[in-house]
Formats: sequence, C-alpha cells, structure tokens
Amino acid sequence: DTNQGAILDRMLFARGQTWKERALELISYVEDDTGAPLVSVIVVAHNKLELTRACLESLAGESPGIRIEVIVVDNGSTDGTARYLSEWRSEAPQRHVISNDDNRGFAAANNQGLALATGDYLVILNNDTYVTPGWARTLVSHLRRDNGIGLIGPVTNNIGNEARIEISYSSMAEMVASSVSYTRSNPGRLREVPTLAFFCVMMPRQVYEQAGNLDESFGRGFFEDDDYCRRVEELGLKIVCADDVFVHHQLSATFNELPASERQALFARNRRHYESKWGPWIPHQYRKDTNPAS
Repeated sequence: DTNQGAILDRMLFARGQTWKERALELISYVEDDTGAPLVSVIVVAHNKLELTRACLESLAGESPGIRIEVIVVDNGSTDGTARYLSEWRSEAPQRHVISNDDNRGFAAANNQGLALATGDYLVILNNDTYVTPGWARTLVSHLRRDNGIGLIGPVTNNIGNEARIEISYSSMAEMVASSVSYTRSNPGRLREVPTLAFFCVMMPRQVYEQAGNLDESFGRGFFEDDDYCRRVEELGLKIVCADDVFVHHQLSATFNELPASERQALFARNRRHYESKWGPWIPHQYRKDTNPAS
C-alpha cells in the first residue's frame, strides 16, 4: 500500500546516507570545476631554467575550485629554457609560451602575456617564486568578497616591503609546512599597503581593463610596480596584502646578474621617471607588527 511504499522509500534513502556516500558526494562537488573562475598566470622568464621549472611545477599543484591557464613569456633565454618550455607546453592544455628574440624587459613581456590572457583574474608572477596549495583560490575569494580591492598579493619570505614576514625553513617541503602554519593562523586577514611588489599580484580583469598595461618606459625593471599601484589608487581601489596566502620568493634572481653599477643606474633613471609622473617616491617599509588587522 501507499504507507508501505513510503516506508520503503525512506529506507532506501537512509541507506544512501552513509558517511562514505556523503564523502563521495562532497568530493564530487569539490572536484567539479564547472563555472569555476579562470585565473591567468603570466610568468616572465630570462634564463634561470631551474627556477622557472620549479615555479611551473608548483603552479601545477593548485587545488580544485580554480581553473588556471599559464602563459610563459621567454625573454630570449639562452640556457635551455626554450627547449624545456616547448616540452612543458605540450604536456597539458591551458599552457602557452611566447618566445622573444631578446630581453624585452619586465613590463613589455608581462604586457604580452596580459594581452593573451583570457582569465577572469590576472596574475603577474615572477619565475623565481614557488606557490603554495590553495594560493589562487584564496586570493580570488578575497577579491570576490570585496570589489573595492584592485590589487592583492601574498606574504612572502623575501621582499622589501610589508609583505615580508618572519619565517624560516631549509627546503621547499619545510616551506610548505611553515607557510601553512602561518596562513592558518591568519585566516581572512588583509593588510592595506601603499605598494605591492609585482613578484606576485592578482587583479580582476576589469581592473586591468581600466588601469591598462604596465608602463614599458621602465625598461628592464624597477618602479613599474610602484607606478601601477598609483594608477590603481587613482581608480579609487585598495591595494592589499593577504596574510593567509604565502608564496616563496627567491628575490631578484635575474637582476642579480646585472653589474651593481648598471642596477644603480637603472634604479636612478626609473626613479626619476616615476617621480616625473607621481612626485617624490616614498621608499617601501617593512611591517612594524606581526598582528595585521582584519
């Protein structure tokens, strides 16, 4: 009868509500990336093959919930990078390589990558970095929660501003463990900063469309990130550092190849160019506390 049918239906439903069935359902939900935001990551390389390889391998480990396309712009490398990138590109979809005959500089090469990018969110990432699990998903979550943010970046071990934190490790395995300990103790915490160094920054596509390309007048580098931050500020948007995302940074691996006198001259020239646009440059500072405000 109808009563017995209802009882049978409830029994069958209950049998499907085991912990195993619920776990499988949750896994299926998490791994379904239909409609997940697409993040375009632009990586500029100039030699330093081992660093580039490590960076790209770390990008392959992103957790579910985010789709990633990676665009590598090779600035005339001569150390086997081109051969490696040809193989890397063929191993998976959503991988792209732009090969330049010579070193076009940081801004110009990133502009090439940004022009090719199709993502909802755009990332500029140095090739001397190593990202940690969940990095992109967490940054995207912050941007989705607050449309007043124009640029967001992670904390790191090595940089000349407020994004630098006190952290120690002696290997990449230790780095992941140490970074997880730090980021889990700072969930959702953001720190508004004057300038983000562009070793790793994310922005929504609409911010890029409004702010435009990086200024190629800065040549090989220095001050193009300061300049871009000023332009984002002019849009009335915030620049923030996320204390719940950590990215390892080797720091200036390519710039260190330049003679000191050449680096100093480039810094001085680009500072003059920056100040001609924005007035006196305010040097970056380290954070003064270890308890960032939410």
